Amino acid sequence: MASENRVTPATNVTREAALDKGFAKNNAMGISSFITPSTVVLLNAAQPAYILAMDAVSNVKAAFNNATITKDTDAVTCEMVSSHFIQVFYLAVKRGTFPAGDLAYYGVNESGNIPDMGTDAKKLSVATKIISGDAARVAAGGDPMAMPTIDEVKVAKEAFEKAVTAQNNCNEDMRTAQHDCNALNQQADECIKLLWGEVETHYVNLPRPSMREQARLWGVIYAQTGSSKMVTGKVTDKATSIGIADAEVYFANGSNSVTTDAEGNYTLNTTLMGVQSLIAIYTLYTDAAVSLTLVENQNSVADIAMTKAV
Repeated sequence: MASENRVTPATNVTREAALDKGFAKNNAMGISSFITPSTVVLLNAAQPAYILAMDAVSNVKAAFNNATITKDTDAVTCEMVSSHFIQVFYLAVKRGTFPAGDLAYYGVNESGNIPDMGTDAKKLSVATKIISGDAARVAAGGDPMAMPTIDEVKVAKEAFEKAVTAQNNCNEDMRTAQHDCNALNQQADECIKLLWGEVETHYVNLPRPSMREQARLWGVIYAQTGSSKMVTGKVTDKATSIGIADAEVYFANGSNSVTTDAEGNYTLNTTLMGVQSLIAIYTLYTDAAVSLTLVENQNSVADIAMTKAV
């Protein structure tokens, strides 16, 4: 049978919201607040620290997003210039300008097929091979290439390499900021538990609906819960319909979260009931949510499409 129960925050976002509401409500009540001094001390320490940590995560995430946009742009340029160089050289071989054997300097066989550049590492590897191969070919007496020149390949490769390094550095900063924020979770959870306990105790003599109404003003989360059920689905890029791996999926009122697999699929167990908001978050994308009605003893399917952040 379904019942309405208190739900512990499951994510850093919901922890931050709970601390913010409790902090704001306690300050608004001033001297009339019924929260014990020890819990107020903990709240006044936990909330600002958590805000700073979450702001740091947000800032480095934005930096990572910008670095990724630059890297992706430079990746296209690097691949385009490398491909163009090989294609032009191959056409020059076909015209007899260069001997066919010179294709080997660039790691290209006499069919002129463009090497695989499906990953960042492969793009850099191909560009590096072109640069070193051209130096060896010219040193052996070969004529310089034009349109594009080897210098154009070098410029594109160096810009892309720099962008990859910048993105990697931002990714490391993001991991560090997330780790620092997660390190505050134990303090945040302890504060929330104590605060919510005192809030419910203060309103315990009110009818249950009124008690929950007052407690929600302090950030206490209540949700309809019932039997355990399973929600499955896929998180995709809205523009391409390609699955997004490692996206975090959770219910706004839930007590757990999961991450998607390599294809973007997820399975989330919950005891929530009724209309719930299912949320997906992932770096480079705007947070997305869908509304889902959960029914007793019934599994559900919910797909979420995410839009890349600009």
